[in-house]
Amino acid sequence: MSITEHESPMLQVRVPKLLRLDDVRELTGLSRTAIYEEMARGRFPGSYELTGRARCWKLEEITEWADNLKPASVPPTPTQIDAETVRLP
Repeated sequence: MSITEHESPMLQVRVPKLLRLDDVRELTGLSRTAIYEEMARGRFPGSYELTGRARCWKLEEITEWADNLKPASVPPTPTQIDAETVRLP
């Protein structure tokens, strides 16, 4: 029996999808600078070394980061402020 005909539990390895910087930029909408600044602040997943110079990120970690983003607080519009502060008799 060949390896393709028999599925061994040992061969069922989950390999993470690796992303390069351009992929991360496209998925997040962040610039290169913003990505590295957020990494330095501990607010963005760290990269992994592929070679001496090549870096990558795990798709799963980028997805988890995006899923955990908090909604931006939206300041009230001038109309909302006027309606709340102006009381008509």
